[in-house]
Amino acid sequence: MPARKLWNGRKETIEAYLRDKVQEGLLEEVSIQGLDNHYFMLANNAQRLEQGNKVTLDTAPIKLLSPFDNILRERAFPKRIWDFDYKIECYVPEPDRVYGYFVLPILDKNELAGRVDAKAHRKEGILEVKSIYLENK
Repeated sequence: MPARKLWNGRKETIEAYLRDKVQEGLLEEVSIQGLDNHYFMLANNAQRLEQGNKVTLDTAPIKLLSPFDNILRERAFPKRIWDFDYKIECYVPEPDRVYGYFVLPILDKNELAGRVDAKAHRKEGILEVKSIYLENK
């Protein structure tokens, strides 16, 4: 959705508010390599990033993300950053599904590396992996 519709003519007001929060030290403006837009994060999160993390990218675990994870919430965001087109296919009619009913994105270090179609058998305590789809990278 274009920003002009989303912000409904309030772009200047919203940008002024964000600048004020940066001045107050509550937010920090950040850039994402390869993207021209302005992004903001909570200042205390920026401080934690600067202090470092005991898990380096070399030792970071691979994670399965929930379809409702903040990384995926804005569907255009993963497409722009990782060229990762994702949708929750349980809402798609079965003949039109590409990957499976409840496909989970795979986060490998700082890349969306693929998807896994999995089914939880809760009574048995088993996670069945039906399919794994790896991205070309």
